[in-house]
Amino acid sequence: MMEIVKILVAPILVALVSWLIKDYIFAQQRAKQEMLRNEWNRRLTAFWSPLFLWSGMILFPKSDDGKNIEKAVAELTTALAGNAHLLPKNHYHVIIMLIEKATVLPEREVYLEDIFDTRAYIYRQIEILNYLLYKRDNSFDPLSNATFIVAPFALLRVIANATMHLLG
Repeated sequence: MMEIVKILVAPILVALVSWLIKDYIFAQQRAKQEMLRNEWNRRLTAFWSPLFLWSGMILFPKSDDGKNIEKAVAELTTALAGNAHLLPKNHYHVIIMLIEKATVLPEREVYLEDIFDTRAYIYRQIEILNYLLYKRDNSFDPLSNATFIVAPFALLRVIANATMHLLG
């Protein structure tokens, strides 16, 4: 009887416990990844994209009633209110300079090179977040229709993914 317990029951119990622990660890990891994706999505939609749009809109000339500048300033201040810590100091100062030029200091000198650098930085952040959020899996390759040796590359990719899955 003891031999059956040693040979059959003990490995089954160890396998069940390790399977439950693995499922718990993977569930925790999946929850962390989902929280990270949600934060990236929030930053993209609530900060970087509006900041890029309204920092460009503030450069347009004032209309007769001045509503476009007021809207741009309001949206910029709203975007900066909760996420100013994401901008480097020099780019933050450029955005503040734009707001000041549009509101209280219209005679302030604006350097377009600084504005273009800031907008380029913001656009790079948008590109990075778009890639992180919406990239395809590794098997998606738009160039695969143009190559003659697609099958060996696909087989090699499947073997590499299976190896990484088994080792990891």
